[in-house]
Amino acid sequence: MPVPEHVFAAARTGDIAVLREYFASGDRDPNDTVERTGWTLLDGACRGTRDEVAAVDWGGTPRVISCEVVSFLLSQGASVDYQPRRLQARALFLGVGPRLAVGLLGTREDSRDAPL
Repeated sequence: MPVPEHVFAAARTGDIAVLREYFASGDRDPNDTVERTGWTLLDGACRGTRDEVAAVDWGGTPRVISCEVVSFLLSQGASVDYQPRRLQARALFLGVGPRLAVGLLGTREDSRDAPL
């Protein structure tokens, strides 16, 4: 079943209430994708949103990522190993980077084969 756009937007923006409501029925697959993009909710959560204030201060494009949403999706069974054909890296490592991902998943040895 395709993930509704508003639910994907909630994953990106950290709106945990929308995600909890979406999964409350118990029959949702956390690895389903958005039809338009092929991205999972974990992809969206790890992408987060752009922090416009920090971008001005730091001159880059920092992202705001909700660890609570990432943890929730993992608890629902979201796979860190899911890889769309066009993307050759795991969403968790693309979005949050290896240091935070290690903190969420375990030791560096647990995730050493992940693309950095």
